[in-house]
Amino acid sequence: MNSELSQMQELLFDYALDRLDETARAEVDRRLASDPSWAAELQRIRRVLDPLATWTAPPPPARLVGDILDRIEAAGRLRVLPPSVLPPNERRMGGGRPIISLPELVALAACIMLFVGVFVPSMSHSRYMAQRSQCQANLASIFGGLSQYAGQFDGQFPSIGPRPGVNWLREQPNTQNLQPMIQAGFVTPNVLVCPSQGKADARQGRRTGTLVICRYSVQHRGGAGLRPDGRVCIPIVADENPLFVGRQFHRLPNPLEANSPAHRGTGQNVLLKNGSVDWITLPVYDPYRDNIYTAGEATEYEGTESPVSATDAFLVP
Repeated sequence: MNSELSQMQELLFDYALDRLDETARAEVDRRLASDPSWAAELQRIRRVLDPLATWTAPPPPARLVGDILDRIEAAGRLRVLPPSVLPPNERRMGGGRPIISLPELVALAACIMLFVGVFVPSMSHSRYMAQRSQCQANLASIFGGLSQYAGQFDGQFPSIGPRPGVNWLREQPNTQNLQPMIQAGFVTPNVLVCPSQGKADARQGRRTGTLVICRYSVQHRGGAGLRPDGRVCIPIVADENPLFVGRQFHRLPNPLEANSPAHRGTGQNVLLKNGSVDWITLPVYDPYRDNIYTAGEATEYEGTESPVSATDAFLVP
């Protein structure tokens, strides 16, 4: 039992850090959709990782290395000699004294430990911020594609699904609404995948006419955001909806407060109808106090739900 728990935690830890290949990630998605214990453990791991994503390491003191060497010398009462002044027999590769003195070895180990403790978290934070920025650039590109499509087709945004009466969760993905602008060549397929969620399949595109994998969530066809004549400015595309995994409804303990699984669950980028891209740390769009991922305050979904008002974004797969 302990080994199974350990394996689950290891997989979910790598999943949260985006270190799994596509096959392993798909298997974890399947388990998350079918096993509530996996979903609960993933939320716990993300809470543990949250400080790492948002913490910025302070710059080290200017005399960090010198102070370390001074403390080592004082503690061991040894005089640390630079390699250039060590006797030749202490720098030999062969027999005799080692190529590096003991105090130097201890100092080197201390420097390595400091590097790991100070710079590795900073590098992780930099990678996290770079992915957030690239995600925002993707959403801006999507808006550019929507605008070009509307300019060519009498001001109409692309909208091919889901058809009335068709289940948008099981039969006809809502993200098909973005396919016409891909097939028209206004944007490339890679912009439909947040960099924190993996990579797009560049082989799919307008020539084959196949559906391009989309890891963002798009406003339901019944919403006002995709209608050019709509007067409300609400989110029309955002990071992946946490309530749906592998095109299945994913029951969560607090569905009205859950952030997107992208960006380590710390928030989501949203594209508004006016073309601006915002970062929000909760799944709520302030002007209307609307949860962007839910139809009103519904907590259960079968694929037949639709926006409950003109200001209800309801961004779904």
